[in-house]
Amino acid sequence: MTSLLIKAEDCEAHNLHLAEKYKAMEEKECRWEEIALDDAELIFVAYGTPARIASSAIENCASRA
Repeated sequence: MTSLLIKAEDCEAHNLHLAEKYKAMEEKECRWEEIALDDAELIFVAYGTPARIASSAIENCASRA
């Protein structure tokens, strides 16, 4: 990333800081929940509020099977 408002050295330091931050987040904060995947023909992938909706849809589909 480059910027017209930040000196090249400062921008490089900032980018390296962000790279370290994102690497730590990837290592420490990856979380997921697997629901009813044993015999799944379809898999829903969702994040945040839509994840709750997807979970309800999975339960609804399972109760009709």
